[in-house]
Amino acid sequence: MYRATSLLLAVLACAWNAAQAADLLVTVTNAGTKGDIRLRVHDTEAGFSAGINPVAQILIRPVNGRASLTLHGLPAGTYAATAFQDVDGNQTLTTNVLGIPNEPYGWSGETDSGDFSKAATTLGETGGSLTVRLR
Repeated sequence: MYRATSLLLAVLACAWNAAQAADLLVTVTNAGTKGDIRLRVHDTEAGFSAGINPVAQILIRPVNGRASLTLHGLPAGTYAATAFQDVDGNQTLTTNVLGIPNEPYGWSGETDSGDFSKAATTLGETGGSLTVRLR
């Protein structure tokens, strides 16, 4: 009896998690013609601010100044994205001696400062979307 009850609870938990999963559409705009876009999606403010522990890290090629992808099956929660266009192909955001980026970069949402609360969207059962505009 205990085993059957445990199995039933495990099946119900999986079904509940699947019902809570949603898709997140991420679009990057204002991209140039040279270099792939390195995109990171974060679900915590600490990870977003430090650029660590993304839930997804993707390399995508822009077409006509845009790139987009859909992340499937994410749990409901809050998500924000960062991106840069790797023009020189060195796999990092190249900066000058003052730390100012030499390559196009940006955050999702309505932020110019990388503020997680302004960059984030809440993903519910119906899904959601983020747009990153490269500067």
